[in-house]
Amino acid sequence: MNYFFCWAAIYQLGIAWHGGLLRRRLLASMAVAAAVALPLLVALGPYPIAMIGVPGDRVQNSTPPSVALLALATLQIGVLFAVAPALNRLLTRGRWPRVISIANNNVMALYLWQMIPVIVVTLVGYPTGLLHQPPIGSGLWWLARLEWELVLAVVTVILLGLLSWRRSLFAAPLPTFAAPVRESVSLAALYLGTAACAVSLGVIAATGFAPNGRFPVVPVVLFAAGALLVAVGPRDTFVDTPGRTPAQQAS
Repeated sequence: MNYFFCWAAIYQLGIAWHGGLLRRRLLASMAVAAAVALPLLVALGPYPIAMIGVPGDRVQNSTPPSVALLALATLQIGVLFAVAPALNRLLTRGRWPRVISIANNNVMALYLWQMIPVIVVTLVGYPTGLLHQPPIGSGLWWLARLEWELVLAVVTVILLGLLSWRRSLFAAPLPTFAAPVRESVSLAALYLGTAACAVSLGVIAATGFAPNGRFPVVPVVLFAAGALLVAVGPRDTFVDTPGRTPAQQAS
């Protein structure tokens, strides 16, 4: 139930903001309350300081999402929405509208490709010693978080430029193919394929990319089969004519 209560609460905050129900005073109060609650939950409660999963921690903040993660989200949302009017005024001047337009046009592609640069930075930074990993929660660890923010900000700008330049490649939809099937069959394949992909990704998220050091053959095959089912579409020329077989109608 943590997934529902945590993410649904954040989702509802977005709806309330869009509907004009969150005034600045309420947002500031939310941020202050969350700022007080979060360190108490980490210092006095069982929740670790890292908001993402860390191997070896008895309690994880992200799987399932904890009340500490909800407090962090409430703090961030409260501060962001409270300063949103001032940011909106700033971003309507000069070249900012063009920059924001480019980012908005590629925001979904950025979301889908976001982990690739993180993995690249990790593989380059840690083995070479360019990025340090001090004990979690130490002063050097907090400074390292700032280092990560700067590095990933640069990488994000580069990635956005690449996505904008090669949008036809990185933001291309899943290719589809026509098959001699009725529209109802194609719709059923869409639902079944979506479910198969969701189950596959859920298994990988729960067990990892290489459980026990082995390639996840079954989840990958399930995902590939699901993607294939999603790509199936009915032929426009297919007509359900009595007395003719599907092969004859397709021809």
